[in-house]
Amino acid sequence: TTSIKKLTIADKPVIGFLQGNGEPDLNASAQVLKELSVLYDVVPHTITDTTEIPTTFKALAVINPTDTFPPSHFTQIDNYMKSGGAVYLAYAHVEENINSRMLSTRPNIGIKDWLNTKGIELQDNFVVDVNCGAVTVPQQLGQFVINASVNLPLIPLISNFGDHPITQGLDQIVLPLTAPIEVKADASKLKFTKLLLSSEQSGLVPAPALIDLEKEWNEQDFQNPNQALAVAIEESLSEEKTSKMVVVSHGSFAINQGGGQQQINPDNANFAVNAIDWLADDTGLIELRTKGVTARPLEPVEDTSRELIRYANVILPILLVLFLAFYRKRKNAAKRQEWMEGKY
Repeated sequence: TTSIKKLTIADKPVIGFLQGNGEPDLNASAQVLKELSVLYDVVPHTITDTTEIPTTFKALAVINPTDTFPPSHFTQIDNYMKSGGAVYLAYAHVEENINSRMLSTRPNIGIKDWLNTKGIELQDNFVVDVNCGAVTVPQQLGQFVINASVNLPLIPLISNFGDHPITQGLDQIVLPLTAPIEVKADASKLKFTKLLLSSEQSGLVPAPALIDLEKEWNEQDFQNPNQALAVAIEESLSEEKTSKMVVVSHGSFAINQGGGQQQINPDNANFAVNAIDWLADDTGLIELRTKGVTARPLEPVEDTSRELIRYANVILPILLVLFLAFYRKRKNAAKRQEWMEGKY
């Protein structure tokens, strides 16, 4: 069986919440569930080989699955979507081995192949971006060891959003070690929207690869801009019925580590909740939820432009002071001349 959680509340939409493939841990998605609890009551539910996903679910959220899905479960999800259901999937098929610092693909659990039937391909690459987060690395300084902050392009900070209700009000999302998504479905039958994209200065690192914290990154490493990391899909089944899906190529970006104690970036949780709201057709709270500003990242600039700005910041103030000094000197000299001529 595959364990899920069913969100129910009187006179409100019902949402299925699937996390992993074992017994769900409510604390794992504490921030997301806190936002959802405004509208939904969380209770356990289980998918079995003999029962169908209830059509009363307004949306089904599949969060960070790790174990193999039986074919019958994909059949149930397909049948649910054909009935007008909506699916939110956060799944990573690439990972890092902490001990070896190796970037690799995960064992096939069936989801990647299932997405291929939908025209969605998760690529075997890692996205790198100039706009990135930092990691703390111990460095030797003489006889001392200090912790230094090193920018790591494998931790993209996403501020490039598609025009969609899900992304309204978002500022910045952290998506470390993420694979790009390529859409290959027929655009005449399905409506696709790229929700999260890497910046204009981003690139790809094929898996497998090693994490080199001392690597000197240059412009040649960022030649693949605007990589899609999350997409929204809509399919019109009839005049009254529409099937929708949101796919994010990162399973744990909205999961609280440490038993739910470690807080995540607020916009990571906001994006997940916004997506579920949109899938359930409850978008009224999206604008309010993301009204607060959490980040305003600077736009990335070229290395040459950065150097020009740096020198301008040093030279222009000096030139301005010299100009003012020259102006004051000329003005005082003119006054002194007038006094000498008896013009008071």
